Amino acid sequence: MSKDPAMWETSREKDEREAREAMERQWLVEVVKSLGRSKGGIHFLQWLVDDVCGIFAPGAALPFADGLLYREGRRAVGMEIFSICREAGIAGAVCEMDDTKEDRRG
Repeated sequence: MSKDPAMWETSREKDEREAREAMERQWLVEVVKSLGRSKGGIHFLQWLVDDVCGIFAPGAALPFADGLLYREGRRAVGMEIFSICREAGIAGAVCEMDDTKEDRRG
C-alpha cells in the first residue's frame, strides 16, 4: 500500500495542493528575481547551483559507483533551483563564468 498522500487525495484536495504549490513557486521566482538584482545575489545563486549542487560538473569526474545517487540527488536539486532562475529571467547571469571559476570547470 502506498503511503503517498497524493494517491488518496480527492480532486478538490489535489486542486488546492496544486494551487498552493503554484503560489509557492511564484513566490520563489520573485525571491530569485530580487537576488538577481545584485552582484552578491547572482554570486550566491552561482555558488548554490554550481559549487553546492554541481549542475555544471562533468558526470564522469568521480568514480561511477562511488556516491552516484548522492551526486545525482544534488544535481536534481540544483536543476530545480536553476529552473526557478530561468523562470525569473536570470539563468544567463547565473551561467556566466567568472575568471576564478574558469580553471575549476575546465
